[in-house]
Order: sequence, then structure tokens, then C-alpha cells
Amino acid sequence: MTVLVLTRQLVESPADLVVHELNQRGVPVHRIDPGDFPRQVMLSGRIGPEHHDWTGGWRGQHRELALGDVTAVYYRRPSPHEVDPALSDDDARWARSEARAAFTGIVQSMRCRWVNHPRHNVIADSKPRALATAARSGLRIPATLITNDPREARAFVASLPNRTAVYKPIAPPGQRVFNGEKAAVWTSPPLGPDDLTDDIAFTAHTFQQWIPKKHEVRLTVVGGALVRR
Repeated sequence: MTVLVLTRQLVESPADLVVHELNQRGVPVHRIDPGDFPRQVMLSGRIGPEHHDWTGGWRGQHRELALGDVTAVYYRRPSPHEVDPALSDDDARWARSEARAAFTGIVQSMRCRWVNHPRHNVIADSKPRALATAARSGLRIPATLITNDPREARAFVASLPNRTAVYKPIAPPGQRVFNGEKAAVWTSPPLGPDDLTDDIAFTAHTFQQWIPKKHEVRLTVVGGALVRR
């Protein structure tokens, strides 16, 4: 019984807390950053007429792990696969694509408990789909507009009860690069109609009614357990 933790190396990562708690409970845990494959991690998988599941495993600098020993996977924002920098751009793209397809394909075929399975993360990361699902489930959601039409955006904000909205990025959270520097895009301060420029036309934007909050709850669901933080 081994819990496989797939995550990038970050300072004060939530995965660190998970690994610490598993160690405290005496649960075998193996941490791998998928980005280390194929440069620092060796992966071998076999399947055939005698086996209905992949066999084999990983071999790193200091540790090895067999696929069959994994009973659960904790998956949180792994880094992208890194290949040999000596490769040409075309070869690097091909090698990275092959590494991603191999690693994710073998890992995602394992029959064990996932928190969360990557395919479920892809669905959950879609904000338009999440909002529609919430509304259909009976939850109240803020008035929301997704558009690249500046006039539509200004009219939407002007129509709100307090004439105030916030801007939110649509894509999943993560680092962006602006002018060669890494940066993060967060929810904006409250905006009025006059704050919106014609630059909205460059791409899709999400605007939501600004609603002052009384409470904030972060809820993690594992099986039937609900954990707030």
C-alpha cells in the first residue's frame, strides 16, 4: 500500500502537508514530480495477454516504485515534462508530447483512489461549465458575463444593481508570462462601467456582479467526507 503524490516542487505546497500527514500516520508515500520525466526519472510499463493492467514502475535517483504497489494517488498541479535542452525545438516538442502521453496514459489507467483524477480536474477547471452546473443544481450564482465585446461589457456592468463588477480570468489558475516575467492573474478590485477599455476586444473576459461576502469557505471533498479550511 503506497500513496503516490504527483506534484511540482513548491515552497509551502499543500502537497507538503499531505506528505507530512501520511508520514505521521505511518502510510508509505512516494512523491514524484511528473516534470522530472524523462530527464531524471525512468519509467517502464508492460502490458500484454497475461496482464490486464500495466506492470512496471518508476526509477529515480534514490528510490523505485512499482505500479502495482500504488493504492491511491494525490494529484495536484504537476509541472510540465522537461526534456533534454540540447534537443532542437521540433525534437523537444515531439519528445515532450511523447513523454506526456506515456506518463499520463499509464498513470491514469491505474485502478485506485484518486484525489483528483486528472480527467475530473479538466471538467472542474472549466468555469463556464462549473457556473452552469451550480445554477442547474439549485445554487445561487452571481450575474456573469463572458465576452470580448467592450460595449456589451459596459452595458452589463451598468445594468447591475450597484453598477460594480469584478474581472476574473477564465483559464485554470497558474503562472502567466508577461513581457518575459512570470506573474499571476487574480480577481480584480471592483470595477465600474467607465473602468472598462476597448482592450476587452483582444480576448474573452469574465465579469461578475460584485457581491460583498460575509464568509468564505474552502471545502475539500474526499469520498463522503467534507473537510473545511
